[in-house]
Amino acid sequence: MQQPITPLMHVSTGPHVRDPLTVSSMMLWVFIALVPAIIAAGCVFGMSALLVLFTTTATAVSADFLIVSMRAKKIMFSEASSAVTGLLLGLMLPASTPLGVACVGSLFAIIVVKQAFGGMGRNFINPALAGRLFIAVCYPHALATPSFPLIGSLDGIDGTSMATPLAHMKALVSHQGFLPLEYADVLNQLLWGTVGGCIGSTSTIAILCGGAILVYRRIISIRVPLLLISTVFIVFFLANTAGSLLSSEALIVPFYEIMSGGVMFAAFFIATDPVTTPLSRSGKVFFAVSIGLLIAAIRLLSNAVDGICFAILFMNCLVPLINRFSRPRPYGRKGLIG
Repeated sequence: MQQPITPLMHVSTGPHVRDPLTVSSMMLWVFIALVPAIIAAGCVFGMSALLVLFTTTATAVSADFLIVSMRAKKIMFSEASSAVTGLLLGLMLPASTPLGVACVGSLFAIIVVKQAFGGMGRNFINPALAGRLFIAVCYPHALATPSFPLIGSLDGIDGTSMATPLAHMKALVSHQGFLPLEYADVLNQLLWGTVGGCIGSTSTIAILCGGAILVYRRIISIRVPLLLISTVFIVFFLANTAGSLLSSEALIVPFYEIMSGGVMFAAFFIATDPVTTPLSRSGKVFFAVSIGLLIAAIRLLSNAVDGICFAILFMNCLVPLINRFSRPRPYGRKGLIG
């Protein structure tokens, strides 16, 4: 009896590279990484911050469930991408945001930005950031309303008139009254987050802890956050007008800039979104440095207090072009690919 011939090689369809990291596990680790920021928000801003987070997250999950059901597609609750979108949006809002406004922003992020373009993985801009921009355009008073910490206060800032340290510094610089040495001690408060601002972007130490979790679990690469933060730091170091580049003022200003206004939060949790960032290493480098330059340019050259939202969304729109020009060239082939 003839024995069956065992094939020496079994060829299957792609993808051929297997990775234990799934969408579900990735979203789970993002949730875990956001826990320090959520705890810090609860301690600094109280129950009002947690209510905003619950509203945006619950609205995002409900809207995603409704749209997927209407399209007669399989509902994948294990992916939890809509919950992450809602949670990120809530962390980028002040604790004083009206719950109805937070709900509308979350609906816009899921229905218009995510599902209208085909669902998860097909949106060309970050849904959470787009939801925040929608609120900023349609309900500017919601983001302008001050949110004050329950513990601590920012030295030298009148809590009744100024909500964030970045806005305070912008006002002082315009009147040539910002003295960096007087704000050296404020860096400690910016580190712990006992300042006014958005729910998840005030505590630098909490954001760094969450970012370290994502980097350690290889959910994100340290390349994008490091380049983005370094670019903002270097630009403000070189643009220092308070004294010599070798003086202590030259370091206080750039540290003040990267620790306020949400630079840290955006660098670790928004700019690293795998759907809206370039694919190649060179593309990611260009993407991160460009965002940092745009943030610094908007803060230095415009009347806007912060430029993170516009900078990242603008670069999101350029990602297809960046992917085209940064695509690796096959060996032996000349010219552009595609």
